[in-house]
Amino acid sequence: MTEDHEPIKFPGLEAAVVGVASQQNGPKFLVYSVEKIIEILEQDMDHDDALEFFEYNVRGVYAGTGTPFLLDPMDAAQAEETLAGEG
Repeated sequence: MTEDHEPIKFPGLEAAVVGVASQQNGPKFLVYSVEKIIEILEQDMDHDDALEFFEYNVRGVYAGTGTPFLLDPMDAAQAEETLAGEG
């Protein structure tokens, strides 16, 4: 881990952590499951409110170099479309 990198944690969403991401000799980042985050949020609000909260307060957050990764499960074709800007 570099000195300017401190992994960020989303308070209250610990159960949505599915792993750690890194590149060779690079910093490590927490990885959260989008599906699990939504499930956790739905314990306190309806689905639409959970999605809105997630998009604005979780996916929309950049907290510096330690900002966590958010995992959206998809197959290879969906991933290619997303990376190409079509998804």
